[in-house]
Amino acid sequence: MTDPNVTQKAKTLACFVEILLLICELTVGNHLCTHLSAYLTPKPRNGEPMIIAKCAMYSIFQVLLIFILTYSMAWNFCTRPSVIFNKMGLSRSTCKVSWKMIAIVTSCHIVSTYLLDYLQNHYFLSAMKVVQLDAKRLSDPYAVIRIIVFAPLIEEIVCRGFIFLILIKYVSNSNRFRLIVISSFIFALIHLSNLFQSANTVSDEYLVLQIVYGFIVSIFYGTRMMCNDLCIVECIILHVFNNLISLFAMPPFRSVDVWQNPIAVFGAIQSIFSKVLQFLILVKIEFKNLIVFFKMYEYFF
Repeated sequence: MTDPNVTQKAKTLACFVEILLLICELTVGNHLCTHLSAYLTPKPRNGEPMIIAKCAMYSIFQVLLIFILTYSMAWNFCTRPSVIFNKMGLSRSTCKVSWKMIAIVTSCHIVSTYLLDYLQNHYFLSAMKVVQLDAKRLSDPYAVIRIIVFAPLIEEIVCRGFIFLILIKYVSNSNRFRLIVISSFIFALIHLSNLFQSANTVSDEYLVLQIVYGFIVSIFYGTRMMCNDLCIVECIILHVFNNLISLFAMPPFRSVDVWQNPIAVFGAIQSIFSKVLQFLILVKIEFKNLIVFFKMYEYFF
């Protein structure tokens, strides 16, 4: 007879390898999209790429990346890409979106952000200057497409879609709390890919805050997805609004010493407070579903 411990270790190893390969595909694909779109975009005499052409080229490569990742998952599961999309709620028959929840969560994010700004009178003027600086980023179509459109789309498809499917394949689907925690941890660690960006874009402190905040955000999105029959459409929309609001509300402290900058720390507190408040609202609205889905007495056992 096969030793159950050996079988479980083999499943764990296979799960780890599949997720690692998926993350490698995502990381390499994202970097190729960024560099190829910049390299292949026609450049005028001043050497700077035409912004509209660069946006179009980047969009084409990102769409291709989504299809490549989807076909890779379909090959892994020995099925058709359409089946993968159906399992993630990306078809008309399986798509479920609660606009009420989206409105509540987005409003909560906005109100909590500016309420904390108001309470911190000492930093209020500086915070408003930061907001004005951040608003200028919206005038850059390339930044908008990357941060507001494709980052939420690809991150949700991979982390809330593909990785969940892989985990369900190897981990008991009845213990959904474990699935959410594992996928959230992976989602947070994916931000380590920022280490390979240009040297002056992301500081170590900012990266730590990204990982912590990413884990909290992912717990919330994963919980909401479990209450929505594994449909990731609502998570994508929530992620889009989250990034859009962050462009206005979060200070640009990517390359500064976060712990020496009160505004930067305050921005991180804003984000974490907002997500905790949103999670409490989610528990209030979906309490019965959470009890059924999570079976809180199980946790990791």
